[in-house]
Amino acid sequence: MAKPTNLSIAKSLTTLAGLLLGILLLPFAANAKAADNEIQNASFLNEIGGSTSIKKLGRGSHAVKAYIKRELPRVVGYRILKDKNKDPLNSATTARFAFERQCLAQGGYLEPQDSANNIEATEHFSKVVDGDGYTGVWKYHILTAVCSEDDENVIGGMGAIITDLTPLRRKHANHPLMIIGLMKEPNITTVFALDKSMFIPIAKRKRWDIERAEMMEKRRLATEAYDKEVRLERMARRKKFQSEIKLGTQTNCGMVIDMRGPLVEVQLPANISFDGQRRFWVAKAELSDDPPARNCSFGQ
Repeated sequence: MAKPTNLSIAKSLTTLAGLLLGILLLPFAANAKAADNEIQNASFLNEIGGSTSIKKLGRGSHAVKAYIKRELPRVVGYRILKDKNKDPLNSATTARFAFERQCLAQGGYLEPQDSANNIEATEHFSKVVDGDGYTGVWKYHILTAVCSEDDENVIGGMGAIITDLTPLRRKHANHPLMIIGLMKEPNITTVFALDKSMFIPIAKRKRWDIERAEMMEKRRLATEAYDKEVRLERMARRKKFQSEIKLGTQTNCGMVIDMRGPLVEVQLPANISFDGQRRFWVAKAELSDDPPARNCSFGQ
């Protein structure tokens, strides 16, 4: 067997070092890729401008400030926009168009506004502002958009909270000094770039719906089978009871005091009567071991 030369040993060590370096760099490569995805998902924010300074948030933005401090790790980025346009949705609509362009550039499409992801995102941001305590004075608007690559993959999303001072201006319309001050105050729109982890792919929802439907069907069949079993047991017990009826037997129509073939005369307890009568004839087939006078036909 030939002895390894110094050159072959050096080549082997170089190959081994390359493999070890590749293994060590895998986590960093994955993190870099994730960071790149985050930057791409938030690139539309650079197009719309605005500020990241919470100090820029003005009147009625108490809930938004709290949300940024609490939830920022869950979002990719945000921008605060001051808008003196008469339409309070102006900045949010502009941001949505920018997000749509970013989505298309990434090979995605915007989900319909009534999609489950958009509905849940709207509910998410509505809960943010519902507990603010100022919603009766100024108004909030919510605008969301979700970008998906296909039914299996969500690329990301955006959400906007718009603080609308219109109700406050309307309230103080008869106070010149107050309305002048309010007219100078801009509407504040805070736009959030949302990570894909906040959304559920359409295909996954469909699978959940199928699984839920299958589970409900299994539950329905099990309930029907149980009800049938209980019903059959009740019928068997009732037939056995009817076959053993004799004088003195307590039934759901009272105590048996006389018998004539398929008919028996029963007497109700002292505290129960029917049309002032306590005694009547009834068919055996109508009697059970239930307490008086449950499900009793009273011979009618």
